[in-house]
Amino acid sequence: MDRRRFVAFVGSALAAPLLRAQAPEKIRRIGILLIAPRGQVEDLVKAFEVGLRDLGWVNGRNLAIEIRFADGRYDQIAVLARELEQLDVELIVTGVNTGTSGAFRATTRVPIVAALGTDLIDAGFAASLARPGGRVTGVLWVVGSELYAKRLQILKEAVPKVSRVAVLWDPTFENSSHFRPEMERAATALKLNLVWIVVTPNSDADRVVARAIREQADSLFEVGGVWSYVLKDRLVELAAIHRLPAVYGVPAYADSGGLLSHSPSLTGNFRESARYVDRILKGAKAGDLPIERPSKFEMVVNLKTAKVLGLTIPQSVLLRADRVIE
Repeated sequence: MDRRRFVAFVGSALAAPLLRAQAPEKIRRIGILLIAPRGQVEDLVKAFEVGLRDLGWVNGRNLAIEIRFADGRYDQIAVLARELEQLDVELIVTGVNTGTSGAFRATTRVPIVAALGTDLIDAGFAASLARPGGRVTGVLWVVGSELYAKRLQILKEAVPKVSRVAVLWDPTFENSSHFRPEMERAATALKLNLVWIVVTPNSDADRVVARAIREQADSLFEVGGVWSYVLKDRLVELAAIHRLPAVYGVPAYADSGGLLSHSPSLTGNFRESARYVDRILKGAKAGDLPIERPSKFEMVVNLKTAKVLGLTIPQSVLLRADRVIE
């Protein structure tokens, strides 16, 4: 072998390991499917991406995240879910049960991680929390009717004069058979009467609040769900106009002018759901991953709204608040 060929041979041999070391990482593809418009859930997507980065998954480097928003249209969930499955995503992350249900029924093989699950067993997605057994796993957002009882107690403690509460209820969100009976028992213990007002995709905030007033409600209790959330800004506005103290299931309501909110942390749940994504991408089956309860709860008090309503929030409530808006 002449000198030039020898040098070229040695050079290529030395370069080969370096070229292999610099080979790009394999990009894994996952989907996110949320019902609400992007502007209303941007913080949740960011929290999810932070959780993924903490585990070594970076969008655009070793991960491709396909995000779809149904903009409040339930009829688009199935369409978008099928689109994601056709893109060969390895899993789909959803929010509340409405989105999880739509994605589950529209797809045939892709695992689903519910970031804001309610009763996934009653909904038929899981055999048990410890071993779901199917294609759906994730983090619960509603941990049972005790969460609502606690929220009802906070409303009564914050505004002792309330006695007749209009419950704004989305049956597609909270579909547990235990929900209403347990809420009624909690209300009886607090000496409260409940008025049940169903919120649907066709509901109008003005009509919902008008119904509450006709039923002589002196306060509002928002259970949760996408259809109530779509009405968020107008509900908060009408509660102030009609001087109705209200407690909501998402901090965004309090940020928009609602009096109180109490719920598991939405961003915390989405960040936690990244752990499920990590394990599934590493080979775990969704049905083998236990469904977890939320690890963090938040209570927000809006003192600006309390002042508008002429209310003085007791110190016992303020001291327990995670955040006070002044």
